[in-house]
Amino acid sequence: MDRLEAAGHDATITIYPAAHHAFDHPGSPSYNAKDDAQTSRKCFRREEGGRLINADSGQPFSWKDACVEIGPAVQYNSAAADAAEKRVKEFFARAFNLK
Repeated sequence: MDRLEAAGHDATITIYPAAHHAFDHPGSPSYNAKDDAQTSRKCFRREEGGRLINADSGQPFSWKDACVEIGPAVQYNSAAADAAEKRVKEFFARAFNLK
């Protein structure tokens, strides 16, 4: 974020409380863990020369890194989905001068 802002880009991160993976997919109404899916939520990365680097190891990021976990939680969250949809529409309206 700091690097993007320093380069003059408008960058923000939005966190939706209680929103899990697939929070915008109504086909996942109940809370469950996807045993066959990976998550990199505990991996800290940085970009160097167009490549993602694992900040802990200093090596190129890999889905085999120790920080990668299996079994992310998924569940639809209508409030978060509605808020995210509104933010995306607002972004495109500003970006493309839409009325």
